[in-house]
Amino acid sequence: MTPADLILVGAVITMSPGLPRAEAVAVRDGAIAAVGTASELLASKVPGTKVFDCGNRAVVPGFIDAHCHILSSAAARLSVDCSPQAVRSIPDIQARLRAKAIEVSRGVWIRATGYNEFYLPGKRHPTRHDLDVAAPSNPVRLMHRSGHACVLNSMAMSLLGIDASTEDPPGGVIERDPATGEPTGLLLGAMDYWGGRFPRLAEDEVACGVNAFGEELLASGITSVVDATATNGYEEWRVLDGFCRCGYLRSRVSMMVSPKAMGDFCECGAAVGAMGMVRIGGVKIVVDESSGDVLPAPVDLEEMLMSAHAAGFQTAQHAVEGRPLEAAVGALAKVLAKMPGRDHRHRIEHCSLCPPEVRQSLKDLGLVVVSQPAFVYQNGERYLQTVASRDISYLYPFGELLRDGVVVAASSDSPTGAISPLIGICAAVTRTAENGQTVGIGQAVEPEQALAMYTRYAAFATFSDGSLGILAPGRRADMVVLSDDPLSCPEGRIKDIRVEMTLIDGRVVYESG
Repeated sequence: MTPADLILVGAVITMSPGLPRAEAVAVRDGAIAAVGTASELLASKVPGTKVFDCGNRAVVPGFIDAHCHILSSAAARLSVDCSPQAVRSIPDIQARLRAKAIEVSRGVWIRATGYNEFYLPGKRHPTRHDLDVAAPSNPVRLMHRSGHACVLNSMAMSLLGIDASTEDPPGGVIERDPATGEPTGLLLGAMDYWGGRFPRLAEDEVACGVNAFGEELLASGITSVVDATATNGYEEWRVLDGFCRCGYLRSRVSMMVSPKAMGDFCECGAAVGAMGMVRIGGVKIVVDESSGDVLPAPVDLEEMLMSAHAAGFQTAQHAVEGRPLEAAVGALAKVLAKMPGRDHRHRIEHCSLCPPEVRQSLKDLGLVVVSQPAFVYQNGERYLQTVASRDISYLYPFGELLRDGVVVAASSDSPTGAISPLIGICAAVTRTAENGQTVGIGQAVEPEQALAMYTRYAAFATFSDGSLGILAPGRRADMVVLSDDPLSCPEGRIKDIRVEMTLIDGRVVYESG
């Protein structure tokens, strides 16, 4: 046996069907050299071989977050926290904004994030007037937890030129007071449109936020991430590549690109695969009906999908439910009928409310679903009150999708969702909300399936299944040491399991104190 650089001994969960359990993993030159019993692998030890005896702790493949937003997550870590965990009322939000206004100079933008009107008294959104009371001398932007809405105060609206005469942007709505016609400050949808009008964070601020997010990824056992931002282009690739090179992002990074930017990457010969330290992923397309109409229009959506498919790109369509989901799947059906493709792995992002007829189409077309199990935990109480009872059984239908043979990968959608894969695994298994209620218990999955959604299935969804996702000889030595075994501990305690060590290419990149 080839001498090993590193040997991990523990309760190894390989996620490989051929050898699901082992006692040790041997690493050589950043790759897994062998998986087997502790005695046989320790026999390959030579002077200089490091041995980590993990006792009865579980060793699993590195987690893969198949859909997040890196720069938005970095910005969120620099923003005033107005999440349900931090605030319970609009006065609470005002108090936090007021405190921030004291810290900064007059006229400086205040960014806040994470509010959710469902958990506020009256279940109403804050208005510009609410924000004016807290910070009258600073422009304020308060992002909704979903990332698809925000509230501005009067100064921010003035700086952006929003008044009663401003038309709704494409795909978005400016909420207006029905009595006066004046904007309330709430902007729904079209966040990409508005985002380009907000002043950018300074480079050093972005770097600080990215570094903090990168460390959080490693502390959560996430060794690979996919940035699924719909507006990504060459500039975003350059920025992310720079952060990887300087060590702020040590997890492996893939980046989706916008349909408009696809041509730029084709010219670089990077339609699929690596370019610098950031791997180029699929083409991201948002399909929604924020403005009342499903956009893009059917002919435009089909054209975008066909262009990407013909160029060899994987596609990833943001489609949550209802008409947008039907439009996304229907357009792909037309594209694949005209140009069949083997192993295309086209993706549907979110797929939150998925009825049987759509599930059948997902299976027939060989599509991959990338969803967010942690939303069941974080938002379950709201779902039970806002989703029709007849539809709850179709909500995040991981169980039926997997039984149908559809590959389902998991993700955080950070900054919208909890970044911890263990919260998502627990939610997929127990279907339990944060308040203890169960949400569509018939869609629960087995712990091994839930773990696969963050490892083996996520690797498949990202075309990295040849190197990641399982612990087997020849694969990259991305591993996580957990305080308990997620496949055998009480199901409700999975979310409480701690990440004790994270390794990438066999190097320790995080170790708990």
